[in-house]
Amino acid sequence: MKNNILITMGILVLLGVAIQGLFGIVAGVFLSAILGIVYGAVKRNKRFLR
Repeated sequence: MKNNILITMGILVLLGVAIQGLFGIVAGVFLSAILGIVYGAVKRNKRFLR
């Protein structure tokens, strides 16, 4: 499951770069951070929430 989250985060960053250029990196990292926090909260995984 963790690999799926990392792959999804990578796809978000790459799509952001492809669509928005350099600004897409910032937007992609921001969306990936939110995705990671939500995943950690849902799975109650303390490693993700630290």
